[in-house]
Amino acid sequence: KYFLSFILMIVISNSCISQISGYVQIKAGVLDPVSVINTRNLNFGENIFPGLKMSVDKSSENAASFIIGGEAGKQISLTLTLPSYLNNGSSELPLIFNPDDGEIVSGDTRITFNPNATAYSIFPSSGILSINIGASVNPRDSQEPGIYSGHITIHIQYTGN
Repeated sequence: KYFLSFILMIVISNSCISQISGYVQIKAGVLDPVSVINTRNLNFGENIFPGLKMSVDKSSENAASFIIGGEAGKQISLTLTLPSYLNNGSSELPLIFNPDDGEIVSGDTRITFNPNATAYSIFPSSGILSINIGASVNPRDSQEPGIYSGHITIHIQYTGN
């Protein structure tokens, strides 16, 4: 008899417990997209001699230059697709990107990076970075004369950091 009363009290007690509900807000902030503007092409000029290597320094007026815009304080990864040759019809002119041929410029700060590997940088308060790329051409002694060309592709994305 007491056991049955005890069970009834538990069932009645549990049904009398009040219910409380709450909520949380959900927010999602979408970053400004990264923008890339080509401001200068990599230019070796037209006075390249067969058999003589010629280089363009990453800080020179002939280096390739990109301006990248994005969200201040956010990190990006930067990967370049680099050609091994410049082309003139079926002729190829060997092209070399050395480990110190890349440069990230943020205000007055210049950081050297290897253009053959992924680089990382954080947008400054201005949200603007400049990327400069130098390289070397190494014409063969029997290099066919002419105008050679190629292109560099830049891939940029936010890392989430």
